[in-house]
Amino acid sequence: MLSTCRRLRVLGLNGINIEVIPRTLSNISHLSYLDLSGNHVVEMLPESITRLHNLQVLCLRSCWNLKELPKDLSTLVNLRQLDISYCNNLGQKPVGMETLTNLCKLARFVLGAVSSKQAHIGQLRDLIPLNNLRGQLEIYFRKGYMYDTTSTEEETYLLNKKHIKELRIVEEDLHFHRDPFVIDERLLGRLEPHCDLMKISIDRYTGIKLPSWGVTLGISFPLLVKVSLKHFPRLQHLPPLSRLQHLKYLELRHMLFLEYMEEGDNVAVVTSFPSLEELILDDLPNMKIFPKYDAIVDLKSLLIDNVMLLTSLFGESLRSIRDLTLSHLEVEDLEFWTKLENEEAMPWTTLHSLLVLRLGNVDQMVSQPSGIKYLNSLRSIDICFCGNFEIFPEWSQSLTSLRALIIQFCPKLKSLPEYILPSLTELYINN
Repeated sequence: MLSTCRRLRVLGLNGINIEVIPRTLSNISHLSYLDLSGNHVVEMLPESITRLHNLQVLCLRSCWNLKELPKDLSTLVNLRQLDISYCNNLGQKPVGMETLTNLCKLARFVLGAVSSKQAHIGQLRDLIPLNNLRGQLEIYFRKGYMYDTTSTEEETYLLNKKHIKELRIVEEDLHFHRDPFVIDERLLGRLEPHCDLMKISIDRYTGIKLPSWGVTLGISFPLLVKVSLKHFPRLQHLPPLSRLQHLKYLELRHMLFLEYMEEGDNVAVVTSFPSLEELILDDLPNMKIFPKYDAIVDLKSLLIDNVMLLTSLFGESLRSIRDLTLSHLEVEDLEFWTKLENEEAMPWTTLHSLLVLRLGNVDQMVSQPSGIKYLNSLRSIDICFCGNFEIFPEWSQSLTSLRALIIQFCPKLKSLPEYILPSLTELYINN
């Protein structure tokens, strides 16, 4: 039937779970928009699609089992949008994509294992002519990618992409995958973005220190609103980020040797981070100090997991916070828990706007920290994986604003006090 629709310009076959894309699509020569998204079973596209020379938009979003793109995709010189986001089984991109200079949207650029190192270099170099790319770009390194460390070429692949506002640099994370990380200091250095970047996420980096552009992250990229850095197992120091006046989201995860947030250990209190709303500090066991800033007044969400930063975070400089959510609070070490119990060390009484509190993996907790009784605005408590938690204290009845109670994997808890139940609108108990 499709072969008879020769004047069709727009075709949507999204979400209909077809197994094979018909080859007769190539007969619709005027087609400019083709949406195949959400067809989870499709593994390959017919090569005949590359004869649709008027095609401007090809949407393959969430084609989960798609394994490769047509080899002659580079012949679609009028293509402006290629959406392959959430195509998690897609291998490396086809050769010759540097000819698609009209591309404005390329949500994901996949780099995988091929037969020669030189081909890998060619893959990255394909980004250089694509100066019309805009919006979001994810560069995804699959397992088996080999970066040619012997090459003397030093060109940067992204520096001229001034319209890219969000950059994600990700290395494939396979469970129990022990191979060394691909993204090292030299490779990351050649992925330097344009200074107008607004959001950056880097997942898995093997360097001890950041490349030159990363060292000046807090100065050279003044428009940043989001910074996410995860799985930096050897990094010891992070650059000063206190000058990022528009930063709303800061995420630091899995940095085993990170010691300082700023240069050195003599960090003065400065007026900074006026826009920060969400802060995530997860698995930073050797971090000695998180700087005290006297201008973090809009913080809404805080996640801490197994870090010794309580005094630094909740010192005098943060007592004026207006809106704070302790999100996914997970504490494991005894000293940290002792400070949570100490009403003088933990300024519970100042957290007037706290709405949500989550406590997870707190083996020392038999009952809730006594300071919680001062949280008059608290609406939700989530307690999970607390193996010794067994009782709600009597002062829990003072939490008159509490509406949601979530308890999971707390085997010693035998009952709930009746005075809590009448005010609840949500109660979830699991294991």
